[in-house]
Amino acid sequence: MKALILEDDITNAWDYEMILEDLSIHVQKVCKSWKQALPIIKKDLPDLLIVDLKLGNNEDSFEYLNQIKKFFIPTIVCTGFPKKEYIEKAYEVGVNAFIAKPLNKALLSFEIRKLIGEINESKKENYITIKEKSNLINVPYKEIYKIEIERNYSTLFLQHDKKYVIKLSLRKLLDLLHEHTFIRCHRSTIVNLDFIYSIDIQNNKLNLINSEKIDLGNKFKASVKAAFIKNKS
Repeated sequence: MKALILEDDITNAWDYEMILEDLSIHVQKVCKSWKQALPIIKKDLPDLLIVDLKLGNNEDSFEYLNQIKKFFIPTIVCTGFPKKEYIEKAYEVGVNAFIAKPLNKALLSFEIRKLIGEINESKKENYITIKEKSNLINVPYKEIYKIEIERNYSTLFLQHDKKYVIKLSLRKLLDLLHEHTFIRCHRSTIVNLDFIYSIDIQNNKLNLINSEKIDLGNKFKASVKAAFIKNKS
């Protein structure tokens, strides 16, 4: 595992490095600014971020944390500004833990250990890693509600109107998804069972929880109905 540190105080940075090394986590780099960190994140996605909210040159970490939220990188904030509004904002942009300074080393070590367990568990089977331009992005399966396939390309449709196009055939995609809550419902469509609200058998439609309707092919009707009932039981 590897971690990236964003901290402009050298003493705090040393403390983070020592804790991470004790936990056998490689420190990619200690960055004093987001300008320095962003190219590293995009080139070699870290498993963990430790971030100070206020860095030099008046950089606001919230702005950048919101930018990189799409990468789903586990993040711990360590800050000397433990205001309630900052804590709430941090969790809104996907921060996993919020620690106030002066640093409690035992607490930081605990939060990192907890994240290591969650990361290792998620790496087993809970996300698909895709490449978008020069970036690697971990997309959780639970965020994908449907997949449309056209020849060797697949479009992943996520919650909040996000989507990614990947070069992956139907056969290879089904191999990846076979242990998850996905099922083929049409010649060129796969749906996440967790997003199905109801099945309109008469009109051959799947009603999703986001109000979208998806065509249900006759060939797949029986298998989708059985999987839907099993998933909801």
